[in-house]
Amino acid sequence: MFNTLSSALSAVEVGAGPLVVLCHGVTDNAASLSDLVRRLAPEYRVAALDCLGHGLSRRFHDDELAAPLDSALVALEDALEVLVQEHGPALVIGHSMGGALASRLATKRPELFTGLICEDPAWLSPEQASSYKTSLPRIRASHEDIRRDPAAALAANRCAYPDWPEDERPGWLAGKLQVDPDFLAVGEMGYVDWCEWVGEIAVPTLVVSSDGEDVLLGHSGLAKIDALGNSHIATALLPGCGHCVRRDNAQGFSDLIAPFLDRVHPPLDFAAAIRRPGTEPQVGAQPSATASFFIQPELRAALAQPYYPQWDPIGTRERGRQALAPIPVVKGVQLTVAEIDGLETRVWAPPAPSAVVVSLHGGGFMAGSARADDERNADMARRLNAAVVSPEYRLTPEHPFPAGALDCSTIAEWAMTEWDLPFYLYGDSAGGSLAETVAAMLLEDGRRIDGLIMIEPFLDPSMSGRSIRTYANAQTWNRDKSYHAWKAYLDGRHPRVLPRLVGVVEHRPRVLTIVASADVLRDEGIAWTTALVDAGFDAALHMLSGTYHVGLTIPGTRVRERVFGLITDFMAAQAERPE
Repeated sequence: MFNTLSSALSAVEVGAGPLVVLCHGVTDNAASLSDLVRRLAPEYRVAALDCLGHGLSRRFHDDELAAPLDSALVALEDALEVLVQEHGPALVIGHSMGGALASRLATKRPELFTGLICEDPAWLSPEQASSYKTSLPRIRASHEDIRRDPAAALAANRCAYPDWPEDERPGWLAGKLQVDPDFLAVGEMGYVDWCEWVGEIAVPTLVVSSDGEDVLLGHSGLAKIDALGNSHIATALLPGCGHCVRRDNAQGFSDLIAPFLDRVHPPLDFAAAIRRPGTEPQVGAQPSATASFFIQPELRAALAQPYYPQWDPIGTRERGRQALAPIPVVKGVQLTVAEIDGLETRVWAPPAPSAVVVSLHGGGFMAGSARADDERNADMARRLNAAVVSPEYRLTPEHPFPAGALDCSTIAEWAMTEWDLPFYLYGDSAGGSLAETVAAMLLEDGRRIDGLIMIEPFLDPSMSGRSIRTYANAQTWNRDKSYHAWKAYLDGRHPRVLPRLVGVVEHRPRVLTIVASADVLRDEGIAWTTALVDAGFDAALHMLSGTYHVGLTIPGTRVRERVFGLITDFMAAQAERPE
C-alpha cells in the first residue's frame, strides 16, 4: 500500500504485525528495498520510506539545503511518529545515509524505537566525507548517463553486481532518476561527528558492515564502535560484501539479523495465538501469580482462576455462559428485559431514576454479554439512582465494525428518548471503544451527552503504548488477544474509520477514565485521556495501584468501592462543560 505519511515523505506499507521501518541510502528509494520488504512482510508490518529528496517524497526547499541532513532528520521523525501512532514502536533498519539518520533520531526519540539495525551506516571519517564531495562530479556524470540510457545502466548494474536481488534493480534505477539534484550537489550523506553521540544510543542496536573496498566501517570502524563501550550496541561483520552488504548477500544478511529481530522485536506467533477448531484450549496459571509487579492482596485470589491465553471467541463465550451467576436481587432496583429494534436490552432501574447510564460490556468485541454484567449494573443502578441500560450488541468475528457500534448507538438513542435525564455512556474494556464511537456518532448528530465513563478502555488499534509490551503476557487479557481483537473488529479496514472523540468541538462531554496499573491496556487509556485534555475537554484520569484487567470491579473489594466512588463523584459534579 502506497501512503503519504506527512507533507514530506511517502512510503510503501505491506504486511501485518509489529512495525519495521526501512530507510534507504543516498540516491536510492523505497522501491530499492523490495527484497528486504518481501522477506519481512510475512511476519511484520513493513514501511519502506522514501527519504527527503528521494523517490516520491518532496524535494528539498532552498533554505533546507544549507543543512540538508537536519531537514531529512525532521522529516524522518515526523513520518516515524505517524507510523508509530498507528502501529506501535518500530524496529528501524537503515542503510548508509538511512542508517545514519535513523541512529541520530534514536538518540533524540528513543520511545519511537524497539530496536535499530544499521547496515554500514554513513558514520564517516573526515577523509570519507571529503572523498564523497570530491567524487560528486563523477557521480553527477554517472546519473546523466543513466538518464540518457536507463536500459544500458540497468544492464551495467547486472554485470557489476550479479548477486543483487533482481527485483531491486528497477528500484535502484528509479532512485537514480528521482533523487533531488540540488541535494546531491551539496555532497552530504552522513555524519562525521558520530563518535560524539553514538554512545548516547539507548535502544538495542545492531551495526552490520563488511570487508569490501568500498565499505564505510569495515573491521576498523566496528572496532571503534566496540571501543565506545555502549552496551546497547552490538556489531557484526558479514564477509565478502561491499557497502551494500544486504544486496551483496541478501540471504546471509537475513540470517544475520534474524536472532536480533527475534530477541528485540519478535513477530506475533499468529498460529499459537489462535485456538483452532477441534483442538483443546490452552490453559495454565495466570502469569501474574509469579510476576514481579504489585497486585493488591484483595485481588490476588481471582488470579487463581485458569488462564486462557489464546484468541478463542467460541470457547470464551462458552466459558462465559458456564460462569453466569443467578440474576441478582438488589433492593431498590428492578430488571426489565426489552427488545429494542431486535436487540435484547437489559435495564436495571429504581422507581424514579435521576440519570440514565448506557453500559457497554467488554469482551474484546467477540465475547461478554449484558447478562454477565447484571450484578455490576444492578449495583451501579442502586448506587447512582440511575437507569442502567445494557444492550446485547452483535459480536465479532461474525459481525465486524460497525455492527456492534450501530447496535449500541441505537440503544443509546432509545434511552435518550425514553428518559429525559442526564445521560452517560459507560464502557468497560472493548465497551470503552464502543462508548467512544457511540459518543462521537451521537454528537455528530447533534445529541448531547453529559459524561463518558471509561473503565480500562480498549482504544488503540496501533497497540503503541508501553504497557502493550511491558504486560504483553499479562493476566486475563494479553497482547496477542489485543491484536486479534482489533483484526476481527476492523476486518481489513484502516483504524481511521473509527469515529474519534478528540475531533469533537461542540457540546463536549465530561470524561472519566480509570485504568488498571498492571494492565496491557493501561497506557492507551492514559494517552487517550491526555489527548482529550490537550484538545480542551474536561477529562479526569485515575490509575489504581495494584490492579489488573477486569480487576477494577470485582464484587466485595475496596478497589470496586473506590471505582464506584469516583463514578458517583463524577456524576454528581456540576462543573460547566465547554460549549
